[in-house]
Amino acid sequence: MPKRVLRSFLYLDENIVDDYLAQFEGGIVEGLYTSKDTTTGVKGGGGGIKIGIATGNANISSTSTTETSQTIRETFAARFTRLYDHLAHDELIQPLNGFDLTIYEQIGLGEIIEIRGEAKLPQWEHLSRTISGITNFVDIMEAIGLNPLADNEVNEAYQGFTTLIAKKVQEGVQLIISPVGSPRFKFVANLHRSKITRPLEELDSEVTVLGKVQRKLAERETIDIFRIAPRLDQLGELNRIQRRGMNKGRAKIPSTDTPLDQVIKYPAMQILPIAIYQ
Repeated sequence: MPKRVLRSFLYLDENIVDDYLAQFEGGIVEGLYTSKDTTTGVKGGGGGIKIGIATGNANISSTSTTETSQTIRETFAARFTRLYDHLAHDELIQPLNGFDLTIYEQIGLGEIIEIRGEAKLPQWEHLSRTISGITNFVDIMEAIGLNPLADNEVNEAYQGFTTLIAKKVQEGVQLIISPVGSPRFKFVANLHRSKITRPLEELDSEVTVLGKVQRKLAERETIDIFRIAPRLDQLGELNRIQRRGMNKGRAKIPSTDTPLDQVIKYPAMQILPIAIYQ
């Protein structure tokens, strides 16, 4: 009998779980359902029979049936376990711990992979929490008649960062995983904030990630985890003078790199995360 694994989920995408599970089972159970257990037993008894001088025993038996019903709520964790069992049974999970570049090159798009490794949130996520703390401090200072943002340049920078934070909150959370035994390889998972099941900072830990390969970097390709501003050569709207200068080869596109920018280089993959657990 296979060893049962109990998982503590930090992230679970129930939509993907249902989609994949339905492909194995032809559908999924929606809502509550009733399970019935029926037990049938035989009752035995003995009775004495006396006829004249002869004495004997006769067995008397009867059948009894007991039925027990219970209403079951199937959780997404239970569905994930069934899905994982299907994937494992069909050998569709590629474990990636302690692998090398040869194995990396053999992995194809769409494969289901499982990685055990050290997960890190981008430094931007940590900085955004710090700025949120500063916001509370500013509110307190203003309440007692002090304005820590009286300086125009400081206020402009502060407003710019808070606007950027508000925009980033609408986007997903990117998690960077370095596999155990192969830390030079990186995996980037884009998480939906609504599907994170525990406090965000708990993702900064050793975890197991099950996901589907969406993109595999070739040499010189990168994954932009965070940039304060895009490069000008990635913008679709350049003014006429800039475009004319580029066509003549005279214009040099300036870099917008800052110390906060974070880029993942080859060898690395982007994955569609199904679940993250410990």
